[in-house]
Amino acid sequence: MMKKIAHMRQTENQGCRGLFLAGEYMRVPSVNGAVVSGIDAAKEAIAYLSENIPKPKAS
Repeated sequence: MMKKIAHMRQTENQGCRGLFLAGEYMRVPSVNGAVVSGIDAAKEAIAYLSENIPKPKAS
C-alpha cells in the first residue's frame, strides 16, 4: 500500500501546475502523516512560486 501511495504522490498532480496535495491520505493515515504531507506541500509551493513568479524590475 505504501508503494502505491508514494506513486500517487509522484504522479497525481502532474499536468496540474500549481496544485499541491496534502492530507493524511498522502502519507501514513495519521495526524503525523497529515502534518508531514502539509509541510511537504508547503515546500513544493514555495519552490514552485520562487521559480514562477516574475521578479520585480530594479529601478
